[in-house]
Amino acid sequence: ATAATTLFGTVSAKAASQLLPPGVAVDKDGKPTRDPDEALKGAFLAFGGYKGAGLSLVVELLTQALCWGAIPGGDEEAHVGTGRKWREKNWANLVIAIDPKLLMPAQLYKQRVAEICAHVKRSGPSVVLPGEIEKRNRDKNLKAGTLTISSGLYENIQKLATKRSKM
Repeated sequence: ATAATTLFGTVSAKAASQLLPPGVAVDKDGKPTRDPDEALKGAFLAFGGYKGAGLSLVVELLTQALCWGAIPGGDEEAHVGTGRKWREKNWANLVIAIDPKLLMPAQLYKQRVAEICAHVKRSGPSVVLPGEIEKRNRDKNLKAGTLTISSGLYENIQKLATKRSKM
């Protein structure tokens, strides 16, 4: 949750024959890469520089340590898709549930959330809140009755379909 990119986003970029944004991953030698294949052999960087890395460590401590998740170890386990975490499929999850009504009336909480979101949105015309882009795309696709995919993803689907039809 604190990486500058996601596993799904990286796999999707690979399937669509697209590059990753700059500064989100390193290859197995620790060199910056935009190639999804190399990123999957390397590591994802934390967002936000050293502060993001600190937040990432806190998340690992709350999940891996506190919730008995598999703890990676050794150089061979530092890469995406390798090591104990992947073999055991044990990423560990922690859910912290906070009932805002214990701290303030529900309506006041909703009002404060709306004010904060509005403040964030006023910071620039290109600012989007989490989920807004996906909702726009979903609404557009539903209205059009189509789903737009990249040519790279389409080619990969075609290759897979051809391969499966020969089985």
